[in-house]
Amino acid sequence: MLMKAVAGEFTGGIVDNLGIVSENAAENFVQLPDTTQFAAGFTRADYDALVADLYSGKLTVSSSITNKPSDFATVITVNDFGTIK
Repeated sequence: MLMKAVAGEFTGGIVDNLGIVSENAAENFVQLPDTTQFAAGFTRADYDALVADLYSGKLTVSSSITNKPSDFATVITVNDFGTIK
């Protein structure tokens, strides 16, 4: 990339989608490996349905780092009492 920049051939501003590009989990760039051991509460069928819902837009993932869901977590206050003997 540096050599292209020096030669004036670098094309910036390109965005590649390397995420969910198909409802079929095996066709996506990001996926769980075939060796994944699913538990009783979340099966391979659940994973495949999740991927399909993400692809269709039924489920979305926010990339916001400033907004959090209203049910995100309870605020915890920590008090430092120094060294206690």
